[in-house]
Amino acid sequence: MKIVVTGGSGLVGRRIVRRLARDHEVTNLDLRNPFEGNCTFVRGSILDCDFMRLVLDGADALLCNPAIPGPSFGSQRLLIG
Repeated sequence: MKIVVTGGSGLVGRRIVRRLARDHEVTNLDLRNPFEGNCTFVRGSILDCDFMRLVLDGADALLCNPAIPGPSFGSQRLLIG
């Protein structure tokens, strides 16, 4: 089965990709580089519809794994107080 995983380079996503890649052909779609090379990696945004059509062409499944923002991830900051 061909599976596209969005956010596959993140904390939870990399574990999902690692497990799925044992039995399936996995494509990791993310803005960040992957931590492991056990699947195909594609850099891009899910907000680009034409790009998503290309990535999903021939895929059997899409697993959306959105980011969980934290105080040290990206440009988003957790405001306390």
